[in-house]
Amino acid sequence: MSAQRGQIEVIIDELILDGFGPRYRDEVAAAVQKELADRLDGWRPVTGSAADHIDGGAFVVAPTATPDEIGREVAGHVARALGGNRREGAH
Repeated sequence: MSAQRGQIEVIIDELILDGFGPRYRDEVAAAVQKELADRLDGWRPVTGSAADHIDGGAFVVAPTATPDEIGREVAGHVARALGGNRREGAH
C-alpha cells in the first residue's frame, strides 16, 4: 500500500512489548493503529525532515494496563518521535 500525496504512511515492522502475553498482541496492535490514526490526522512534517526509522523509545506501564492504554502509550511515543505539526482545524 502506498501513501497518497499529502498523506503519511506508517509501517510498524516490529513492536516489542516485554512482559505482556501474546494473547494481547492483536488488541495492542489495533489500539496502536487507531490511536496513531487519530494523533496523526492533519499531521505535517517539519520542512526538510525525513525518517526511515523511528525509535519510539522505552516506557513502563502499570501491570494492570489494558491493551487500549498500552496502545495509546505506544502511539504517543511514536507521534512525539515523528515531530512535525498538526494542520489547523485537525482534531
